[in-house]
Amino acid sequence: MSTIVFPGQGAQHKGMGEELFEEFSEHCAVADQILGYSIRDLCLIDKDNCLNLTQFTQPALYTVNALHCFKYLKSHSQPMVLAGHSLGEYNALLAAGVFDFETGLKLVHKRGELMSRARDGGMLAIIRTNQNQVESILSSHQLNSIDIANYNSPSQLVLSGQASDIKKAKEIFVSEKVFCIPLKVSGAFHSRYMKEAAKGYQNFLEGFEFSPLKIPVIANVTGELYKSDQVKELLVKQLCGSVQWTNTIRYLMAIKETDITEVGPGQVLTKLNAEIIEKSKPIQLVAKPSKKSETITSEPKDKFELGSQSFLKHHQIKYPYVAGSMCQGISSDKLVIKMAQSGFLAFIGSYGLSLDEVEKLIESCARALGSQQNYGVNIHNQSVDLDKQRAMWELCIKYHVPCVEVSGFDHISLSLILYRIKGLSRAADQIAIKHKIFLKTTRLDTAALFMQPAPLHLLDKLLAERQITPDEHLMAQSVSVADDICVEGDGGWKTDQVSALVKLPEVMRLRDQQSQLLNSPVRVGCSGGIGTPEAVAAVFMLGADFILTGSINQCTVESNTSDHTKQLLSKINSEDTCYVPAGDLFESGARAQVVRKGFYFPARAQKLYDLYRVHSDIDDLSVQDIKQIEKHFFARSMTSVYQEIIATKDNHAIKKMNESKKYKMAEIFKWYFDYAQKLSMQGVKQEQDNYQIYCGPALGAFNQWAAGTAFESWQNRQVDKIALSLLEDASAFLKSKLEAA
Repeated sequence: MSTIVFPGQGAQHKGMGEELFEEFSEHCAVADQILGYSIRDLCLIDKDNCLNLTQFTQPALYTVNALHCFKYLKSHSQPMVLAGHSLGEYNALLAAGVFDFETGLKLVHKRGELMSRARDGGMLAIIRTNQNQVESILSSHQLNSIDIANYNSPSQLVLSGQASDIKKAKEIFVSEKVFCIPLKVSGAFHSRYMKEAAKGYQNFLEGFEFSPLKIPVIANVTGELYKSDQVKELLVKQLCGSVQWTNTIRYLMAIKETDITEVGPGQVLTKLNAEIIEKSKPIQLVAKPSKKSETITSEPKDKFELGSQSFLKHHQIKYPYVAGSMCQGISSDKLVIKMAQSGFLAFIGSYGLSLDEVEKLIESCARALGSQQNYGVNIHNQSVDLDKQRAMWELCIKYHVPCVEVSGFDHISLSLILYRIKGLSRAADQIAIKHKIFLKTTRLDTAALFMQPAPLHLLDKLLAERQITPDEHLMAQSVSVADDICVEGDGGWKTDQVSALVKLPEVMRLRDQQSQLLNSPVRVGCSGGIGTPEAVAAVFMLGADFILTGSINQCTVESNTSDHTKQLLSKINSEDTCYVPAGDLFESGARAQVVRKGFYFPARAQKLYDLYRVHSDIDDLSVQDIKQIEKHFFARSMTSVYQEIIATKDNHAIKKMNESKKYKMAEIFKWYFDYAQKLSMQGVKQEQDNYQIYCGPALGAFNQWAAGTAFESWQNRQVDKIALSLLEDASAFLKSKLEAA
């Protein structure tokens, strides 16, 4: 279940809420005290025929909607998005934590009272037609005093105006053979004629303070998501503004949240929603900048105060900000292209993908970017599959990939050097570098190795095999293996839990010692824990040439993971991650950082590793452990898991599993880690307990920084806009500190 919607006025009927009043008697007692009459008697008995009077309808429907919601959420998970039709929007805001039940009831009680004072108004439902026809008839007959109050569906609109004008409009629409129904109301709701009510309501709202939205809510008057600071403004505008219900559902279609449940009496909205989804196209989303960065146009102010000009020039980019790779293609071609077109460097997340999948992503980037050189591909060191690793380097040479991000390397391979050398040429008295190497590491010895030219014995080997020319052999002796070294602080995925404050200065000192030996000095930057302007500023203050972000980019429009996972990620804080065994390095005990909030995966991953350490064979496990693993971890038998594994392995690997029971157990347990990540990427909601989501605390810090801005909703998080906002605010932060000093 992804979205809950609440009906508005018109859904009320005698007998509504009958099954709920006893169960939620405390809420009913609160309602009775606020309203001065029995909410139960009004809904079930209605002896004075008040239920359909606006001042009574609104509190009654709000209460019954709320009780239905409380009941529903006892057995269902929290929704991803909320919306409500007119009065129902108050229930959406209640469910989002903006106010409590008592406060919401006070609001709708006053709202109903003010709206009921409207006189001499009317409303007319226009059925089985379309917006263009309605607007054409209104225009051609000069019915300029009538507003469209509700855009309920492609074939249903509601008009609002003075009673005499509505009567005239009915006659005209009937003459045009358009089916219409006058509504039993006394006021011209959701029209210009509610200005007095809106003014009174605005004054009333001044006495209330609201909490930030905990769940996104779509506003009636905009058809877009609320910002936390817009609640009062939009509730006032709603009285005079149109109910954009069609656009509300089109917005849900655009963000792929069309698993919609109507909570409240009746199914009025359910029928409208089905029609909208069938007959309409998703709305075109335009992500808005955060409140903190509303002045951003194309680039942050004072951008040159941050980072290295050498880094910008070398990579032909505008900003010293890199979007690092995220495995399984989470760093998608869309993400890389978006960043490149906006003046950033970004890398395709190739780890875990097949060669064919990587090739398609490279082709996509090459087509979109043409001669632009500010993108690259990650190659992660895989000692277990050297053939695939060599093929990856060959792919990068074939497509002239301008930059390769290397990770997990503690040595320099022939394939890496060959890629590097095949991008060297002479330009005047300098050596031009076309194939750039971007190293990510935590180790000082690895950094030192990549700061130097390629080892001579490896260059000699390539020359002897005629894979390089004598001139290329000579040029390679004057350039470092890497152009840039990114010191990896403690972040998501595999981590050595290194402090960037310790390691970054060490690597920069080493670089400074060796710079005089090279054609051009290696640039040094940093990653890990960078999710706020203050963190960005701190890294640049340490002297970094660039920064690299990872976890925060996973929760963006362009990343290639499920919407469900993005929604979950947008709610975590900086304490909601933990360390688990790294699946691909399971036997070694290496650690990775993942999200722990709301998931059983961390505990289950640790249990598998603990069982592996103390047992030599799966047959040694207790019956209870096997049942638990098969039922809750794998959702299938270990035998079927093993069959899946051998279907993907070569004969050598199968033979090794047959010969070593310990190795076989490791492979079966490692399967769970791949399975858990796929569940997350695919958004299999019923298996949420088993989600493995690589993530560092930077995303939680970003979420806190983004609260109350457009970035609070992941649907507004475009990867380039996030980067620009962080850089601009980091620059402003540094300027303010310098001025204060």
